[in-house]
Amino acid sequence: MRLLPLLLLFSFSLAADSRLQQDIERVARSVNAQWGVYNKCLETGAEIAINADKQMDTMSVVKIPWMAEVFRQIEEGKFILDDRVTLTDAAKRPGTGVIRSMDAGATMFIRDFSHR
Repeated sequence: MRLLPLLLLFSFSLAADSRLQQDIERVARSVNAQWGVYNKCLETGAEIAINADKQMDTMSVVKIPWMAEVFRQIEEGKFILDDRVTLTDAAKRPGTGVIRSMDAGATMFIRDFSHR
């Protein structure tokens, strides 16, 4: 079973929050995983919390802001997905991915980092 954290921050009306929670629970039951969901309407303060306080691995959620930054820099022309990067020991970080176990000096395409 995989653990999938989910952070949702968007507006929803007080009348719709119960329906939204039911929809989220339905989707969560349809996948063989444990979900942690926290949703707060910034306008009304209404909240939905499903396993929100349960500690779980973030899996690849960290890749979302990383990839947003990658694509922003690609638009600026700083690099392309086919550029190669040489891995150094100083660049390695703790985690569960395969990159931390690769040897320094290994080269990868930028696009490879999005699914490693």
